[in-house]
Amino acid sequence: MEGESRKVCPICGVDKPFADYHRCSARGDGVQYKCKECTRARDRSRYYSDRQKAIDRVTKWREDNPDKLNSWRRSDPGKESVNSACRRYREKHPERVKARAAVGAAIKHGRLAKPSECDECGSSSEKIEAHHHKGYTREHWLDVQWLCTQCHGKTRRKDY
Repeated sequence: MEGESRKVCPICGVDKPFADYHRCSARGDGVQYKCKECTRARDRSRYYSDRQKAIDRVTKWREDNPDKLNSWRRSDPGKESVNSACRRYREKHPERVKARAAVGAAIKHGRLAKPSECDECGSSSEKIEAHHHKGYTREHWLDVQWLCTQCHGKTRRKDY
């Protein structure tokens, strides 16, 4: 019965196999009414129409559900997802990876001292991170500004 395994997406109008639809046990045919590609396009559009709202929603969920997030990260699909994201980041930004490694090595060997306070706000309650404020070129690898996580995030968002 080939007709039962395909359906036309009402958004794009293309006849696609059920594998191109997300599962939905509440629907009679067992799949969502629109295809994965159209769902992704809608989600992307919603995200970019109010990006800060989407970021706040995810941040709140992560704060409210640390156990779920941690158990997912420890699962095989979670580990593979995290490893895959790290691998993509390393491939996309090799200069950043090298700069961070240089800072870590310099701290380890005593060539660079990591302060306990943020250079921006003076906070010592959060994790202090190295901000490569002059870029990631080799001559600036150790030219860093020490910022707390919050100030580093604000500074990076301004840079982009």
